[in-house]
Amino acid sequence: MEPLEVRFARCEALAAHGYIPQATTLALQLADYLIDHLQDLSDVEEARANIINVTGNGPDTAVDSTESLIIRSERFVDMFEKALYLAHILSTDQANHAGMFTFLLSVLQCPKFPMATKYLQVKLYYLEAEIVSLLQIVSVGSREIDQLRDAAVQISSTVACQIVPPIALAHFILDRLDYAYNMCEVDQNGHQNNRVLPNHQESRGPRDGDIALKAALDALGSRSLFSEEDYPQLSEAVRRQKGELAIALLTRLVLSLIIIT
Repeated sequence: MEPLEVRFARCEALAAHGYIPQATTLALQLADYLIDHLQDLSDVEEARANIINVTGNGPDTAVDSTESLIIRSERFVDMFEKALYLAHILSTDQANHAGMFTFLLSVLQCPKFPMATKYLQVKLYYLEAEIVSLLQIVSVGSREIDQLRDAAVQISSTVACQIVPPIALAHFILDRLDYAYNMCEVDQNGHQNNRVLPNHQESRGPRDGDIALKAALDALGSRSLFSEEDYPQLSEAVRRQKGELAIALLTRLVLSLIIIT
């Protein structure tokens, strides 16, 4: 077994037998290893795609690439699954929520590539949604806001050259960074609620709404750098994520118009 697998198995065993503090310590150590591993897999796939585009593929190369892609896809999804498991361990103690937030945000920021099979593609889509759900339980303070700002700027600067656009990340940033949406609430009748949320007051600024909006629009308008014919399941997943993001943007537009009127 690889060192990462051994450490992860040890972490699982500790958690299963109730040694949560020890499992949490090991989970924090494993987080950095997982991020590096995910990034390495993304870099390999990007380099492979560039080579194929430049040189083309003969039959032998195509077979080798397919087999290699299956292996890398399985490892990539496995790393996402491990990340989600570690995050569940960290979520048991609120003191570790800040570390969990940084870890999961980094996982979502790792460039993704088309998976080799429909099963792996659907599983990755599900794991990504579960990661976003865990991120939503974290109380967002000034530290997390700074991280979201950096992530939003990174999306705007890199989305055009990423194989798969980070739609889920852009949607989460919009939900947590948008100033007007988090500072003012509208009731079910559409009437403005002037109560300011105290936990968010010092963290966000009006400019954050512009940053979040730009990242969301850049992600929404990005072109996926893969063939829809070759990866129909991924195309459907991206369309669904873009549809959800578009609805979120339209909802904010309607709420802003209600507030103005």
